[in-house]
Amino acid sequence: WPHARVRLDPQRLGRRALAVLADDLARRPSADRDRFATADGRCRLPAGDALRLALIDALDAAGGGDVRAVEAAIETLAGCFSNDNTAPETASLYVQDGSDGRAVAAEAALRHLLVQLLTAWVNAAWGVRDEGQRLSVFAHPTPTVELRRLGDALSPDDFREALLNPCLGWPSGPSKAAYMHLCHRVLGQHPARAEDALAAAGCAPARDADRRAAARAAQVSLVHNGLHLSLGSRRLSAAGAPEAAVARVLAASVPEVEAFLPLFVGTFSAAPRALAPEDCTPLRRLAHAAHAIDADGLRGLWQGWSRRSDGRRSWRMRLGFGRRAAPALLRDARLLDFPVALAARDGISAFDGRVDGDVRLAQTLDNAGIFDRRMSLYLPLKLRLRSRHGFAGLEGRMHSLCPRFADLAQLAQLQRLLQAHAMRMTAETAGAGDAQARLRRRLTPAAERARRLPMLAAALGAEHFVIDAATDDPAVDAALRRTIGARRLADGRLRVPTEAYRLALLGHLADAGRATVAALGADDTLRDLRQRLEAPDTESADGQLRAALRGELGGRIDDPAMFQAQLDAHCRGPLRRMQTLEAIGRVRTLVAQQRRAGAPAPPSLDVQLDQIARALRAGDPLDVPLPVPHLAALIDGLVGVARRAGGAEVSAAAQPAVVPSSASAAAFLPAQRARSAARLRRSA
Repeated sequence: WPHARVRLDPQRLGRRALAVLADDLARRPSADRDRFATADGRCRLPAGDALRLALIDALDAAGGGDVRAVEAAIETLAGCFSNDNTAPETASLYVQDGSDGRAVAAEAALRHLLVQLLTAWVNAAWGVRDEGQRLSVFAHPTPTVELRRLGDALSPDDFREALLNPCLGWPSGPSKAAYMHLCHRVLGQHPARAEDALAAAGCAPARDADRRAAARAAQVSLVHNGLHLSLGSRRLSAAGAPEAAVARVLAASVPEVEAFLPLFVGTFSAAPRALAPEDCTPLRRLAHAAHAIDADGLRGLWQGWSRRSDGRRSWRMRLGFGRRAAPALLRDARLLDFPVALAARDGISAFDGRVDGDVRLAQTLDNAGIFDRRMSLYLPLKLRLRSRHGFAGLEGRMHSLCPRFADLAQLAQLQRLLQAHAMRMTAETAGAGDAQARLRRRLTPAAERARRLPMLAAALGAEHFVIDAATDDPAVDAALRRTIGARRLADGRLRVPTEAYRLALLGHLADAGRATVAALGADDTLRDLRQRLEAPDTESADGQLRAALRGELGGRIDDPAMFQAQLDAHCRGPLRRMQTLEAIGRVRTLVAQQRRAGAPAPPSLDVQLDQIARALRAGDPLDVPLPVPHLAALIDGLVGVARRAGGAEVSAAAQPAVVPSSASAAAFLPAQRARSAARLRRSA
């Protein structure tokens, strides 16, 4: 099943990979080691750990026994492969310094291609495919049909035991695994804790069937996969910068960036989902949103979505169901079925300018029974501080699936533009006498609601949302004044067309951020964003995915179960194939750039990439039609490309041997882990 453990014969591993595995197991309590073994002597590993060991094994095979070369490559890259709560997780292979979104996309493409080659190594070199399994790693933003069925069938304890990451490669694996279980338990309680908030918003009371369905959905909420993009400031990251002052500057910029987050939804990334009629109830749809905004925001969100058609129809007809109605389609289900944001409470905000603002909010939410203070806070934007992460900046956590690396490039450009614009706005207002008072107004529940409500409405695919006519956020107020079709209701609030608001928000960014747009040369990014907003069915990420499913289903996407099953199949097959072909093209460009800079890659790299591309264009499954020695050489070649891009000179196979081949791999592993952890903190 999806995220099942990979079963393998440890004797198929090379010496260094086997030493790493033995070291990982030796650090577990003896009673805990049985979970990684089978009755016939095989190992059971999460996919992320299998990829990490495959990288070590392939580099060992390509390095010809050169311990120093393999050590250097492992130190640089092995820590970039791990498991999140459930799915395999990768971190950047190297940090892009001062580059634009195209360079971010090039690194992501190189990483994607390397992951596909490592899965081929697991299947072929370790004989996993010959023994009845086949590892396949692909991008998918929501739980698959099989995972939802497992969530329905298993108790929470059994689900955690079967699917959550046991954290094999972590220095303190058991405690990290306990943290994973804690997250699953807390999120499983979100629907029950959301009922009071939904009742305060005037939503219909939940039925028992709704409670059971929401609890089952919460069971798999941690399986939603997203993209985190961290952009740091070289100046704020400089040694000697007072961290308290840096935290105040970053926190002051967050509300400005957050006001523009609706522009990301469905445009550059998406997580589409079709809803069955029984799924269109407040508790099933807003169980996590109830913790992201206050009751007034929930009321405006639900009213805007549930009343989008003739008010005399039944609630199911109003939600888009009926004999002649299209199904309700979510643009980004991950933003709704996963706790992307948690609201400020009792006057405590994560962005009050203090270094420990997130810790104080987590404690407040814990006291209210909504969260657990031991967990990292869920927010669409999080501060990154030098003492904790090795750099100062912001991490965007609101992105889902980018169908193409070209989408990722533009996404990175837009986030860069918004952070730079927010920093400029912060600098320009810092000297004003009322700067702190204005920031405090932007941290009120009303201002936070005004920023997050349009983002959630866009994720729902709501035609409208209802919002206060005047908010405490100047960017939201400016966009509302420009919105065409906004209508004042009897209670004084505004009924706002979601798409018109997003276009108005883009117009406000173009005007207010004119200097930043010019400085970064971001006119093309804004033009591309406007095309995606004005023609979403053909230009946006959401439209691309829906069009692909419509073509594969013969024009029909009106059956929710069929829609989800086809999305799973599309992500496993056609999308993975398309992304890999695009990745090969971007890696070729990166290699050509390095060759022009005097760092030539081996000629065999081009031949092997050609061979893979031809097989993909012929429609063959991505099992990489290369003999195992050639596969090792190709993996080593890509590692060399990554290390050169990150500042290192050579790959494992090209570095001269210094250490005898009989040296033990276990000798350098503890230091390697410490250095990899430090690099991960720097690269996020």
